[in-house]
Amino acid sequence: MKINKDKIIKNICYTELVYERINKKLKINYSKDQIEKLILDLLKITSLEDYSKTGKNYYVTNSDKKDPYNSQFQHLQSNNCRSN
Repeated sequence: MKINKDKIIKNICYTELVYERINKKLKINYSKDQIEKLILDLLKITSLEDYSKTGKNYYVTNSDKKDPYNSQFQHLQSNNCRSN
């Protein structure tokens, strides 16, 4: 199955637990808007080859040094919450 990066970016969704986990994992205290921008930026700069899908979950690994936030956040897990 071909992964559609644009569709993932368009349909990504967050729960309150996601915001809490990201802040805890990164040892930061970002607002919801800051977290969403962080994730969006990382998804955009990450190569399609670094996207994978297992079941309904998409995994994105950004191991390049292109992290605009200079964070330790290397792995993202996202459920495609909106159906199209």
